[in-house]
Amino acid sequence: MQDGGTMDTTNTGNYGRKVDTTGNSGYYEWATVKSKTGQSITLNHALKYKYENQVFSVTNKTVKKQYQIVRVPQFTRWTLTKNYTCAPWNGSSGGIIVAMVQNGITGSATYKINVSGKGFRGGGGVNLTGASGYGINWTYQHSLSTKACNSSKGEGNGGSPRYTWNGTVLADSGSTLEGYLQGSFGRGAAGNAGGGATDGNPNNDNGYNSGGAGGANGGYGGRGGDSWHLFNPQANQHPCGGSGGRIQLKDMDNRIFLGGGGGSGTSNNSTSGTQSNGGCGGGIVMLYADSINGTLRIWSNGLDGTMPSGTDAGGGGGAGGTVMVYKNKGTGLIRINANGGNGGNSGYVCHGPGGGAGGGVIYSNIVPDTQNVYLGVNGLTGFNGSGCSNCAPCVNTAYGSTPGGVGINRSSYNHPLTSVTLTSSCNSLPVEMLSFNGELVSNKTELYWATAMENNSSHYIIERSSDGENFEPIGTVESNHNTNNISKYSFTNANLNNPNLYVLYYRLVNQDYNGEKQYHGVITIKLKRQVQNTFGLNAFPNPFQNALNINVFVEQAGYFNVFLYSSTGVMVQKLNPNFEQGDNILKLSELSSLPSGLYIISVQNQDGDTKLLKLMKN
Repeated sequence: MQDGGTMDTTNTGNYGRKVDTTGNSGYYEWATVKSKTGQSITLNHALKYKYENQVFSVTNKTVKKQYQIVRVPQFTRWTLTKNYTCAPWNGSSGGIIVAMVQNGITGSATYKINVSGKGFRGGGGVNLTGASGYGINWTYQHSLSTKACNSSKGEGNGGSPRYTWNGTVLADSGSTLEGYLQGSFGRGAAGNAGGGATDGNPNNDNGYNSGGAGGANGGYGGRGGDSWHLFNPQANQHPCGGSGGRIQLKDMDNRIFLGGGGGSGTSNNSTSGTQSNGGCGGGIVMLYADSINGTLRIWSNGLDGTMPSGTDAGGGGGAGGTVMVYKNKGTGLIRINANGGNGGNSGYVCHGPGGGAGGGVIYSNIVPDTQNVYLGVNGLTGFNGSGCSNCAPCVNTAYGSTPGGVGINRSSYNHPLTSVTLTSSCNSLPVEMLSFNGELVSNKTELYWATAMENNSSHYIIERSSDGENFEPIGTVESNHNTNNISKYSFTNANLNNPNLYVLYYRLVNQDYNGEKQYHGVITIKLKRQVQNTFGLNAFPNPFQNALNINVFVEQAGYFNVFLYSSTGVMVQKLNPNFEQGDNILKLSELSSLPSGLYIISVQNQDGDTKLLKLMKN
């Protein structure tokens, strides 16, 4: 899926319009992997479109272009037993749920798939006090974030601004990563992102406070509210609020977008608490199932722009996302919401509210029972008019802000997705583990692991056991969430001073954003040695079916721990035989009910020495 493209950056009303109307922004396609060597993959067929990575550079006058490769899980069946979501878009990955389900999806009236606010991020609100000598020009479409005036544009298919808001955290990418050519502040709308605002008094205190604009997707973004005027605020208000986001590309039927982020409003009094942030857009959901039963609910709404805690302007709403649902049969209800977020109210009379966002896009080969792509409404001015003797007519009004546009429903749409053939595959896992090992270093256990790829991964849980059977969590490590590159991690378990511990067992658990867990391990770390008691290990037959003979040769008689683990670290059997000196045969029977696959025999003596043997079950 390609993001980024060329757009008009002139300081005119054409700012932000796509010049590259036939470019690749928003294009996507399905492909199957033929082979993989290291970090390189070979596809079964050539790609239809060109996908580019390009860094933002003021010197070279290049905008950021990037694409995201999404691994598509294929399920035999999927029953919704909890709420499902995805990692939010972080500027390079996330914001999407996609799945193919061979035997159908069973929905729930209680649970839903929800990617609301997981799309393009809103412009981050910052409190500024004006840029001396900047000059007053209410038509300015862009300005640099290093100037202490105006406010941030939202994030969209034209780029990422310096300041972004993900609904929880304000991020600053730094003064050298402006994100948009000519600057990431000002009222001009960059692609489907809502424009920031150009303040009515930028060279003094940035305090005339015009509103941020709404983002776009299926529908256009609404305009941000006007700026205050010192002498006659209701008659001479300055129309310099943000311009609403737009998507002006050809061939829209083959493109998909995250909902555009809303622009932030100008601010000079919100020194603490909530700033005037733009709302985040909705994410993308793509589902293809043989059948859908029950009630399948999908939410991909944009978030509202925020109302500032100070007497400042409101932020623009985030646009609704994109939802694609295709089924061959089934009588289940399908309810989809991809609505635009509302503009934020301003914190003062005669200060600009945020613009409403555009609705999203819904593609389906049938008519869903509910398919809402409502527009986001604009915010209103506040009731606080302290110090303003002639502001009464401005109370609780739009003050120049406008709602967004209604989104797009494309029912009975024969999309290329319907030609994809489903294959039988169960529960594609979120992490491909390359290695997991550890060592004892100065009375501390150092654990290391590496992954080849991660999909919708949230974090890792490190579990420890003293008997190899009962594990408890001892720490967590955040994952890289979504990546096709090798990731390396480490964890230190310190203060291992219990004199009664001779050996510890560690297990690694990966948890995704839906709460699903994937187990890896177990590994053994020896803490203390006693008398040397070496032994040998063998087993037959290999592969086994109903029974397995474990041959253990020991030099010193005593009790041993014998474990049978599945390849995912789940203990299947545990025995504690008393082996005689010499050869011993331990027979495991009634194993026919075990699933076919890889198993591991672990034999441990009283010193904690452990030997492992891999076996196959037919």
